[in-house]
Amino acid sequence: MYKFLEEPSTRRAVMHAVCCAILIDIRIMGIVVPAITLFFFGIEMVKALPQKQRFVWDSARKLGLYLAVMLIAILLMWPYLWDDPVGNLLQSFRI
Repeated sequence: MYKFLEEPSTRRAVMHAVCCAILIDIRIMGIVVPAITLFFFGIEMVKALPQKQRFVWDSARKLGLYLAVMLIAILLMWPYLWDDPVGNLLQSFRI
């Protein structure tokens, strides 16, 4: 996560997304790591907005790639979600 936040790249976005997907598939509380990533990524983008407009748009594309790969990887690696992804994900949060 640190490397992805420090200097976003396509490779780092994909690697962090797959790691987060594995973490979420192992323990549902792994959802905290992507939330922390989004929080700190937002802070970095707000700090960079006044001086580096191009960096912000490039970083936003990398963030979109990260989210897309993570969601696809979660669905592929968690068979419980295959039938009804949204419903079963919400069900997994209920005790």
